[in-house]
Amino acid sequence: MANQRLPNQSNEEWLKSKKRTCIQSNTASRINKNFSIRYGKPRKPLSVGSLFSGIGGFEQSLKFLRLEFDLVFACDNDKFVKQSFFANHAEHITENKWHYNIEDFNKKEAHKHKDKVDLLIGGPPCQSFSVIGKHGGLSDARGNLVYEYIKTIKKINPKVFIFENVRGLM
Repeated sequence: MANQRLPNQSNEEWLKSKKRTCIQSNTASRINKNFSIRYGKPRKPLSVGSLFSGIGGFEQSLKFLRLEFDLVFACDNDKFVKQSFFANHAEHITENKWHYNIEDFNKKEAHKHKDKVDLLIGGPPCQSFSVIGKHGGLSDARGNLVYEYIKTIKKINPKVFIFENVRGLM
């Protein structure tokens, strides 16, 4: 029973109580002058869509900034990444919000989110465009996922989107 989380306790609080967090996590509740929100916090939680989600690094930054958000959907094709994402963001994600394939998501789900997403985040695979990669560009199947991300942006019409990638994409 001592190792179990209390019903009203977040994962972060539980880990801190067990001293299983890093130094930065233990001090994160202090004001960090390097990260400030210049125009005030939103009045309501942001509705966020996440593509090529990975383990949820961007979502973690929203937590770090203490911004409230509702995760509308997340998408990544790696089952191990999904496990990490769910471990990191269990309070924001459920099975029905997770998608494995952006092409299927675009065909079957994206239209349901039109004009309902405040912030769409994602970074299509960069291996095709990276200076370290094989330089396959758009002839590599992963490189063509850039177009899927663009289709998603058009279908969902978010208020804001973040398109993260490497310099070689230009």
